[in-house]
Amino acid sequence: MSIERWDEPEYHQIKAASIENGVLAVSFADNSLVAVPVTELLGAQIKPVDVTFTDYEVVVHTATGDVELPWTAIRRMADAEFEEHWVQMAAAEDRRVGACIRKLRVTRNLTGRDVAIRAQITPQSLSRIEHGHHDVAFPVSYTHLTLPTSDLV
Repeated sequence: MSIERWDEPEYHQIKAASIENGVLAVSFADNSLVAVPVTELLGAQIKPVDVTFTDYEVVVHTATGDVELPWTAIRRMADAEFEEHWVQMAAAEDRRVGACIRKLRVTRNLTGRDVAIRAQITPQSLSRIEHGHHDVAFPVSYTHLTLPTSDLV
């Protein structure tokens, strides 16, 4: 397996960041400079006021709050090969998670319908997840959450 540029720590590390004329400019430790229109990162409605950064994220300060942009989001917008790598990694992870869910379901002698009902999704969605064609995102329902009374203030 070959080492890709994104496998090197310098590809990840942010050295400087600024916003001028609606463009976020980020300098990385590998001596690359990335320039991305702010509207592509934040949308047209959000107006940046200032920007700060750490080694691995840019924080855009706005009138309505801070927006944290990890290095991966910036690189994905500016590097088509890294974006493709990211998409392939996500697809592989979807397949791996789906295969694990299917294995657990079969091992426990559950039908797809049984698991789908418990997960509050449709059987079709479960099938797509098990086959790696859909990512896993289960809704969190706090209406079924009960806390011991000793935890209540």
